[in-house]
Amino acid sequence: MLKHYRIRHYNFKLMFLVLALATIGIIAVGSAEPGLQNRQIAGFVAGVFLMIVISLFDYSVILKLYWLIYGFTLLLLILVNYWGEESNASQRWLTLLGIRFQPSEIAKIFLILFFAQFIYLRREKLNTFKYIVLCCVLFLAPAYLIIDQPDLSTTIIVCLIFAVVMFVGGLSWKVIVGFLAVA
Repeated sequence: MLKHYRIRHYNFKLMFLVLALATIGIIAVGSAEPGLQNRQIAGFVAGVFLMIVISLFDYSVILKLYWLIYGFTLLLLILVNYWGEESNASQRWLTLLGIRFQPSEIAKIFLILFFAQFIYLRREKLNTFKYIVLCCVLFLAPAYLIIDQPDLSTTIIVCLIFAVVMFVGGLSWKVIVGFLAVA
């Protein structure tokens, strides 16, 4: 499950760029609202820790649990409807274990992982009508839960992510042109 890393194979350039960007963000938040800078620094430290821990895991093992990832995504989005916090006439935020977060943002990453593995395992059937409908049905459940919050911007992003994953997965140009012609 853990990768066998050699320190020379670790991507220090990427880590440095992420740290530099986060530092700029902390400075920008501090200049706009000094009271929020401590929260930003705490999030930065937690994020760096998670980044290092997650980078040590072999993602192919995690992808074997793609149905659990999909189920967990749906669960988080459903929990928003029951225990979500309302803010500005929308119910998008969830607090679990003292951490307040937006499950639709996590759903973006998890849906990429799920559909990438789902399409990869069935890539030879990707251009069949039955398979395209199945992918769309699996996509509609989280998309509906996100638009129901209401969160139109995230729904649009998730739709674009789904379309890109289908295209990269090998969706035929004939299907794409046919869809665009009908649209």
